[in-house]
Amino acid sequence: MNLPRNYEWNVAWEQSLGSSQSLSLTYVGAIGRDLLRVSNILNPNPNFGQVTLSDNSAISNYQTLQVKFERRLSQGLQALASYTWSHSIDIASTDAFANYLNAPNSVANPNVDRGNSDFDIRYAFTAGVTYNLPSPELNEFAHAALGGWSVDSFIFARTAPPVDVVGAIEFTESIALYPRPDVVPGVPLVLHGSQFPGGKAFNPAAFTPPPTGQQGDFGAMYCAVSEPGKPMSRFRGNFT
Repeated sequence: MNLPRNYEWNVAWEQSLGSSQSLSLTYVGAIGRDLLRVSNILNPNPNFGQVTLSDNSAISNYQTLQVKFERRLSQGLQALASYTWSHSIDIASTDAFANYLNAPNSVANPNVDRGNSDFDIRYAFTAGVTYNLPSPELNEFAHAALGGWSVDSFIFARTAPPVDVVGAIEFTESIALYPRPDVVPGVPLVLHGSQFPGGKAFNPAAFTPPPTGQQGDFGAMYCAVSEPGKPMSRFRGNFT
């Protein structure tokens, strides 16, 4: 086992907009190497019924562009807004959960599991504004009772995380595997219509079962189909 490594870098540009406002743009990148990845092997020899193998076969890549506008408190108004575009790709997002989705090295190169990270959020926007209401100067009572108030507003919006499509579990060639399907060329992956929850759903006709004991060509964590701000369900299909 090797010690997992992570390399990070960033570059930023910031510009003042008057005496109390600023705008900044930041690029951040990170790569992970020798990350831990788990695969499950059945009956490797008469002494073991199942072996959970952990190795350093996973890698990751993260890129992001961050834009921030900030207004420091001036004339009773302050604001902070940020927008982030990011993309996270890896071979294994975790070595502690959903390990049955990993294709063991005995079946395929680990790169077959390369795809969008479980936690990949492509677009995110947040904004907050605070305005200090003027204090009335009618009399001391009005100043004490109605002074010191402010109005706050906060907005948070982001795209949904990706989802995966897998088939029924297979026990073959000494492995346990939930294979992803093969994609039918030219057939749309997603169907749209009011009859589907959220207005869209995966198209069953777009997938076919892969050969027994092999991983399909539908990329891991291929696309997000849930609506932003709504609960996301993991789609699983039985392709056996």
